[in-house]
Amino acid sequence: MASVSDISVSALLATTKPKISKMFYNSVSDRIPLLKKIKESGNMFEVADGGRAFHEAAISGDSNAVGVYEGYDDLNISEQKGLQAFVFEPAFSYASIIVDNPTLSMNSGSEAVLKILEGRLEQARSSLNNLVDKNLCGAYGTVIGGKASKWIGIQDIVADTNTSTIAGTGIDRSLAENVKLRNQVDTTAIASATAWNTSGAGRLLMNSLYYQASFDQDKPKLCLMTRTIFEAYSYSLQANERFIGIQETAGGGYPTLKFMANCDVVYGDNVKSGHFYFINPDYLKFKVLSKKNFNVSDFLPLANQDAQRSFITLGGQLCSGAPKFHGVATGMTF
Repeated sequence: MASVSDISVSALLATTKPKISKMFYNSVSDRIPLLKKIKESGNMFEVADGGRAFHEAAISGDSNAVGVYEGYDDLNISEQKGLQAFVFEPAFSYASIIVDNPTLSMNSGSEAVLKILEGRLEQARSSLNNLVDKNLCGAYGTVIGGKASKWIGIQDIVADTNTSTIAGTGIDRSLAENVKLRNQVDTTAIASATAWNTSGAGRLLMNSLYYQASFDQDKPKLCLMTRTIFEAYSYSLQANERFIGIQETAGGGYPTLKFMANCDVVYGDNVKSGHFYFINPDYLKFKVLSKKNFNVSDFLPLANQDAQRSFITLGGQLCSGAPKFHGVATGMTF
């Protein structure tokens, strides 16, 4: 006769592990506006060979090996200058799913067990979504649950002080030769939603930062705001502007407004207070280790409890070799 611990949580999980992993992957990428845009740009991908670091070429200056010529002029074939190598170390996050055996014994049968498992998975999915969003909107070293996070966030890549070194890259952006590796920063002070709308101050600030982060036809495609700044921006729009592209959403219930025709404006509750960001997702990458791409482990009994647990683990990093294509406004105090 089968014991409680034999109730087929493991068997049910074994048949659905690939589906669960895909569900978590799709859920995170569709419900977090920043990742959705990165995915749409083709820059959210799996790294099959792993390794201890991800490498990104960073253009810190113009190439010296270009020029004009005629006839039999000697062409410059010397080593190209103005290239650096950003090095990003993978970081890791997890969600655990725990099912106690007394609950299983009172809900025997595969259908009842599956409902319990679905409930645990939904809670883990929602919590992991928020954790990933918090990591991406945060900064390297932020303490989460008593542990310093190794995830690099937009506060690192699009830093308030753009002469800082992006965590883990080893490149000093305060040096003159790295000036083109600096993100755009606007410190214009706006003290309230009323001040945002007085004489169009908020819209003028958005215009200025948008163009600072635009180079030729490379322009920001995402503006990420706090909820309060988003509300001020929404209020500043004419009624007909608010409904342009109303059917287009960033997923997960995030309402989307448009700026400059093709730049989505969204809010996130994990965005740094008093800030908004213009992001060009063509110059961001979210790399995920193939063996930690929301990997689902087997259910195993806990050592000193009448329960079973499984882990869902994620390993990867947010990377950028061209921070200059992004901008941050830091002066809002509401």
